[in-house]
Amino acid sequence: MTDARLMLITDEQPDLEARVFSAVSGGIGIVQVRERQLDDHALHDLVWRLLRGIEGRAEVIVNGRPHVAEACGVGLHLPYRDAETFTGHARSVSIHSQEEAQAIEPKNIDYVLIGTLFPTSCKPDVVPLGIERTSSFLTHLQNPGYAIGGILPSHVQQLLDAGFYGVAVRSGILSDPNPDEAAARYQGAFGKTKERPNTRFSWATLPDAQRIIALVNAAYGRELRWKTQHRVTLAEMQSILLSPDQRVLMLLEGNILVGCVLLDNRTNIPWFGMLSIWPGMHGLGLGRVLLQELERICRDEYAVSCIACDVGDFNPHLLKYYGAQGYAVVGERPWIGPELKTGIAKFIRMEKILL
Repeated sequence: MTDARLMLITDEQPDLEARVFSAVSGGIGIVQVRERQLDDHALHDLVWRLLRGIEGRAEVIVNGRPHVAEACGVGLHLPYRDAETFTGHARSVSIHSQEEAQAIEPKNIDYVLIGTLFPTSCKPDVVPLGIERTSSFLTHLQNPGYAIGGILPSHVQQLLDAGFYGVAVRSGILSDPNPDEAAARYQGAFGKTKERPNTRFSWATLPDAQRIIALVNAAYGRELRWKTQHRVTLAEMQSILLSPDQRVLMLLEGNILVGCVLLDNRTNIPWFGMLSIWPGMHGLGLGRVLLQELERICRDEYAVSCIACDVGDFNPHLLKYYGAQGYAVVGERPWIGPELKTGIAKFIRMEKILL
């Protein structure tokens, strides 16, 4: 199983794609593509090849190229100097000082990379800051922090004890002859079990639109079926959030959006769609938690006895998943949605009686 606390940073490695796929097999939950030598076109192609090979097992984000991230429907990482003037949503930002930690705007990002902690070949001229100093930055942040810079598996427990959420690694994994085994050593250092951070639910408002579409497009982008490369656009999400009959329920860990689902009350039987969990966080039961809360709301607050969803017939795994959650197939209808690469499709209608 991949682990969202373990991030891989790419950087001009030979046989990059094969090494990334191997590392994901070893447990990498987030792949940050930092290939500064590539132009936008080449970077776009690389990101899509990685998405196809990873097949949703890990999240992919792009370093420093907002247009490429948007075109590929993936998250964006920015250095602090660029984040200062960026008006959209960034999945993460990197900082290197207490002053930057104090200036971070938490609503526009999900997590923060903090470094450089230890000596590293990536930045040989940078004086490492160490655990004690960098962990002091965490007191100024409302977002989880990832430690970066010369991180070894032996450092992981110290970093967790100091308050870091995860680690970001480059050469410690990609320079190893067996990236899968190297990644597994890091993952093993986190321990076999970990209590999830406190989760909470919240109804989305218009300012949440950017981070919701980042999540939805990342979650659905792994299917690689949409001709537009997007499951939902910003304009579409803004229209949903302004509608009196449509709402988006968010699942958050602290301030991080980890999941969401759309609830539509325009028919006599409410239905849901766009159930999304960040790639790299699958297998933790978060989708089930989100779905159960949505069902509770419909039963207890909306006083309805049935809820429905429409699933594309090209997605047998999702049909099986909802079947395991108590949903039964009741019919089908023509496909209405983003244009598909696969051509003609149809919706399978599933319903569940809320007891």
